[in-house]
Amino acid sequence: QEEEAVREVVNDILDVEKALLKMSHNPSPRNDYQVRSVKDWQNIFGHGFPFSNALKSDFLKAEVSLSEDTDVGIHNTDYFKKLALYLQEVDMSKLTNYIGWFLTLDIADVLTEQIRKKLNEFLRINLKPGIPVVLDKEKCLEKLIGYNGVMENGIASLYLSEYFGDASIKKATSVVKYLNTSFLDLIKRNKWMDKKTRNTMNQWLSDLEYQMGASQNLLDKTWVQQQYDLVKLPIKRSLPLCFFQLKDNNFRQNLRMSGLPYSRQDIWPASPLTTAGRYSPLYITVEMPAGVLQDPVFKYDELSAPIFGIMGTLTTETVTYGFLDEGQGRFQLTQKYSWTRRAKRTFKQKTNCLRRTKHEGRSSDDKTTAQERFDKSRDEITLAKKVSDHISLRTAHNAFAALMDEAAEKCKDFDKNAQLKAFFASFAKRFCGVGALREDEYRVNYVLKTFKKFWLAFDCKDHDKMRSEDICEILPEPKATAVSSP
Repeated sequence: QEEEAVREVVNDILDVEKALLKMSHNPSPRNDYQVRSVKDWQNIFGHGFPFSNALKSDFLKAEVSLSEDTDVGIHNTDYFKKLALYLQEVDMSKLTNYIGWFLTLDIADVLTEQIRKKLNEFLRINLKPGIPVVLDKEKCLEKLIGYNGVMENGIASLYLSEYFGDASIKKATSVVKYLNTSFLDLIKRNKWMDKKTRNTMNQWLSDLEYQMGASQNLLDKTWVQQQYDLVKLPIKRSLPLCFFQLKDNNFRQNLRMSGLPYSRQDIWPASPLTTAGRYSPLYITVEMPAGVLQDPVFKYDELSAPIFGIMGTLTTETVTYGFLDEGQGRFQLTQKYSWTRRAKRTFKQKTNCLRRTKHEGRSSDDKTTAQERFDKSRDEITLAKKVSDHISLRTAHNAFAALMDEAAEKCKDFDKNAQLKAFFASFAKRFCGVGALREDEYRVNYVLKTFKKFWLAFDCKDHDKMRSEDICEILPEPKATAVSSP
């Protein structure tokens, strides 16, 4: 009898899952977004679908008023119409079993001993972003619930105030100004863009928002504390109920924010605890969160050479991904910043220089080293990596060179060459870590030995292994303030 009861519940769950899958199988076009009043939506969905009452109830809990005339935007309206019809026809027992399973599964994911064990193992191995956490039975909920809501804001705030303060954000932002100027120069003086493409990419760079470290709000203790003011913990503290209350609080906070005007600079799709940078085509942002800009990647009080060599090159890599992907039309959102066909064709021709190497044919195939095989590789994937490395290292170098020129004007004894050596050394050290791949070594060697500024800094001779050819015309020639060999 027990098995039969379980089988019936499973069948109900599968039936609802299949129905929901069918509804979402043929999604509406991307531009299917409509804004109507609450009253109009209720009429469209029918009175059997409690759209208006559900919204009002949720907004009331969030202490936000909602009237019949309030405008509500909905994506993929066809899906909601099907859902409204389905909810009117579905057997309530099936829906109850499905919702019960969904909530139980959600709770089980957080509370099971196995999950806690796995997370503790993960935290011991991966120390980033440096928050010591032990998930014991009592503290499990407090650490995990609300990972994408208010709870994370609290954890992030504690982390930022201890490891990554206001000075770090200001320093990272000031470095970006030099990097941005370097990309402007690339767009202005390269030999492969036509006028239309140049204007398009100037617009992209103007629209691009750099988000470094974290939102300033997270350093404001009062602001963070206000995010918790809707939490009402139950008198009887059962774990599932506590779990529900905190998740409900996160939802209410999002509702409260939905009616407020926002500044684009405050939108942080990536968590400040994330340990990787990324380019977001949706927001047109380069996000370098505090989680990635931490020791040894970034020390705000460090000298400029290691900052530009590590954090600078890391940032230009992310910008380069956005620059190339937007220009070559890889994002399907708007293709607003795509290059012209002529510019794409010329750019592709220019990048062929990275398929050739100075010492091609020097060794027979059975005697070539792994480095030589990488250098000679002509496949598209390797070429894409070489192009990205080529652009990102040189734009970071040019930004750093501009800073060195300013320093040299103020101090006659300023040793540019020593600074440049430190820049390249810091760039290489970025790839010396536990997670480093063998291919990283080949990529670093290749991008350095095909850069004339590197040879000059380290006085590489013509037949040295770390000196190849610098024949590409992807980026403009450096300006006249170049550093000469000692």
